[in-house]
Amino acid sequence: MKKTIIAVATLAAASLAQATDTTWTSQSWTPASTGQTSWEGSSADKLIFNGTSSSNKNGDEWTNAQLFIQGTEGNSQKSTITGGTLEFISQNPATNDANNAPGVDYNAVVLGGNSSLTIDVGTLLLGDSVIDQTDKKGGDRGIRLSGSNNTLTIYADRIVSYTGDEFIHVRQGNGSSVANIGSADRRIGYFEAHTGWGKDDYGVALLQANEGNKVFLYADEAVLDGSTNSQGGVIGSGGWGEVHVDANKLTINGNICGSYGTMSNADKQLTLSVRAGTLDMTGDINVGNEAKGNSNFDRNTSVIIEADVLNLKGDIKVDNKKRTGSNVEDGNISAVNLTVNKTANITGTIIASQTDGTSTVTLGGAGDATASSGKYKAELGGSIVFKDSGSWVINEWEGTDGKLEASDSVKVDVNGAVQTASTTLNGTSTLTLNDGAKITSDKLDGSGGTFLINTADKQIINIDNYEN
Repeated sequence: MKKTIIAVATLAAASLAQATDTTWTSQSWTPASTGQTSWEGSSADKLIFNGTSSSNKNGDEWTNAQLFIQGTEGNSQKSTITGGTLEFISQNPATNDANNAPGVDYNAVVLGGNSSLTIDVGTLLLGDSVIDQTDKKGGDRGIRLSGSNNTLTIYADRIVSYTGDEFIHVRQGNGSSVANIGSADRRIGYFEAHTGWGKDDYGVALLQANEGNKVFLYADEAVLDGSTNSQGGVIGSGGWGEVHVDANKLTINGNICGSYGTMSNADKQLTLSVRAGTLDMTGDINVGNEAKGNSNFDRNTSVIIEADVLNLKGDIKVDNKKRTGSNVEDGNISAVNLTVNKTANITGTIIASQTDGTSTVTLGGAGDATASSGKYKAELGGSIVFKDSGSWVINEWEGTDGKLEASDSVKVDVNGAVQTASTTLNGTSTLTLNDGAKITSDKLDGSGGTFLINTADKQIINIDNYEN
């Protein structure tokens, strides 16, 4: 017989009983009263949370939680859920409006410090349905790990999530908390997450790590559908930490956000990493302090992307400005490192600009990216770097005082006018100047490389100063 448990209240300290045909209606359930900290069901069993409680409210950090787990420094709380389906029914519907977020104070799960939760189920659903509104999707928040020494581990064949913003948010504490959604040797079969507060929502991403904490997602196939606001996205942070996504097939509808935050965390590092066999992305990759709105921070930011096949409909933008009121010297170090192993088609513009700190876009790998738009903008000392053994193209170039560098055995076709403060060639790199191409630079530097002239145009290389 198929068994279903419906939990309609917060389970303080993770008190889940053995699967039976029981409906829970209590306000609190603690190990002291039950002695049980796990729910062990079969593949036919279903556990449903459809209620909430604010009895464990902690200021603005969390208010309502359907499942609440918290230990102490001397007594870590460990909990396990296994079974067929685990579902959290949203208490508020999606609004698709960033200014209308009634679910902001509602979380499916909160780990409040010194706690761990392992979920091992066939299907995990968050907000796939709404209480009393079965035709709508959810607008609550998802899973939050707050404080030190929290560990979340999820294994599932299928995960589908509809949340206002965060599917997973690991924050606060001393940076010791980590969320593992799948693993390298046991991937989530299919992962799908959507935001319900609109494409213009800023700030908290679907996968978010703050204060030095970490998030890992391993999936065979994943879909991330989130914000396209310049200060929002599907992965990101308001401070520093690490978010890693690894999928054989990855679809992103939204931004990768390295531009959000309002704190001064000089010398702290944010790393956002994406590895995919095939990456289809519609959205921008934004890195750097905009010095306006909710982008006004001090920190170093690195976005690392590796894909065998990349289709990007959007811009790559690394743009550093000085934080308002900041007295930090040298400024932020911001970078995007893109590796293409087979092919890439990037339809947007690749931008490196800075009025403070350093901004660098590095394009590498062995792949062929010549089907891309070939649009670049390098200004105010921002750097565009081509490396490794792949093939790239420059069709349009904006800016006069940026930097261009080619190294290793990379090949770059130039089909338009390029003006830089410096051009550097190293290794056996080749810049091929075709009809209409022109290189104008204040300085030529490097220890190797070749300009290959493939045009009859005159005066196509203008260098004020040559160094090697």
